[in-house]
Amino acid sequence: MTDFIEFISANPLLGAPTEAMLYAIRHITRYQYSRPIQENMMEVRKHPLSNNHQRCLNFTLTLEPEVRVFRYQDHLGNVVHHFDVPWLHQELSILGESVVEVRTPDPNEAALNWDSLSAHIDQRDLYDMLQSSFLVSPCIEVEELSRQLNLTPERFEGPQMLAEHVNAQLFSTFSYERHITGVNWPISQVIQQKRGVCQDYAHVMLGLLRQARIPCRYISGYRFDKENPHQDTSHAWVEAYIKETGWRGFDPSRGCLTDLNYVTNCVGRDYADCPPTRGVYRGNAQGTLHHAVQVRPAEEPAHEDRFVLR
Repeated sequence: MTDFIEFISANPLLGAPTEAMLYAIRHITRYQYSRPIQENMMEVRKHPLSNNHQRCLNFTLTLEPEVRVFRYQDHLGNVVHHFDVPWLHQELSILGESVVEVRTPDPNEAALNWDSLSAHIDQRDLYDMLQSSFLVSPCIEVEELSRQLNLTPERFEGPQMLAEHVNAQLFSTFSYERHITGVNWPISQVIQQKRGVCQDYAHVMLGLLRQARIPCRYISGYRFDKENPHQDTSHAWVEAYIKETGWRGFDPSRGCLTDLNYVTNCVGRDYADCPPTRGVYRGNAQGTLHHAVQVRPAEEPAHEDRFVLR
């Protein structure tokens, strides 16, 4: 067994937040194969980001079987670990453990108006978050939903009000339902059935905001639920570029803004940019994936892993 341990120092957090939480996160993925495979090449994105509202204080990646791990930062700022298992094996375990400090956004932070947003777009590298992507591309369904919600920018004082409107409308008009969509479903299919999970809500909101020329990005992360602390807490939401200092989080599957309960793992144009694990293997075998996620206040002990089959 190999432990890849890394400690991160971050710049002091910006603004003047009033609250903070320290979370311990345990995210394990286990691949099992119907027969031994010859080689396995894998990318892992389980290292929480450090940004202006959170910082990753400690990260450990543990792999079984033992292999050498390499690391790089992708063009979106995500920390990616990659490795190769070049011998016969029938099981692969990937455990990411981290300690993350999360702070509330500054409540006095100014929101952008439409003119200042245009200036920010001209001056900053926001191009990727305004363009179509693999799972969020222009389609008739997005145009029709935008018309139904009357998302003409002139109706709203600024991009924040439009984003809040979309967030609330998706929560009230779509139904949260598991096991009816897949990770690669395009937003056209999600809009047609108006059902899905947090990933689907996020993709639809991205399509609507980008059509309104608001830069926005997909967030893959975790949500601490103090009412159900033993449930799988992996989650997805949206960040829109609507503040003077940048991004603000929206959770359309819950109809709320993000808060101290949300921990960002990685960002992308859509889910295809930031799955927790992605790889290929050589061998004539069928693979089965199980995962378990725990998010808890750092002072509480870990509980037993409860694996979910995907």
